[in-house]
Amino acid sequence: MDIWIHVLISAVLFVVLYPFFGVWSLLVFVGGVLVDADHVFWYLVNSSSFSVKKTYNYCKVIEKRKDISAYRDMTMIFHSFDTLLLSVVISFFFSQFWFVVIGLVVHLFADLIFTLIQWKGFYLLDIFKKSAFLFLFRLCFKK
Repeated sequence: MDIWIHVLISAVLFVVLYPFFGVWSLLVFVGGVLVDADHVFWYLVNSSSFSVKKTYNYCKVIEKRKDISAYRDMTMIFHSFDTLLLSVVISFFFSQFWFVVIGLVVHLFADLIFTLIQWKGFYLLDIFKKSAFLFLFRLCFKK
């Protein structure tokens, strides 16, 4: 899904939340937009190239070709169940972090709807169920 859609959705969330919660509402952008930084991290790990432009182009090719296999192979550390769980736990200690959780949940839901409409399946769940912690552990202790 194009990043501008996540920016637009997060902006609407911000406008709705701002009258009630003020500037803290800006944190919805962290969960709603910046969460996609994991695409760049994944591309770096798999291609040894740190390039936002190349990452974007690679993801657009997967999207245009509807390459479900390549999509399922990705491990997006911020699109995972354990990252969502950790975010919820952090929110109990730092209440403002709930705005990040809201942004993240809305982001994940938008991605889920996108894959359902575009690819006729809940393929985001294949990425969501992968553990970010296990991925990072394997990456750190790779031989």
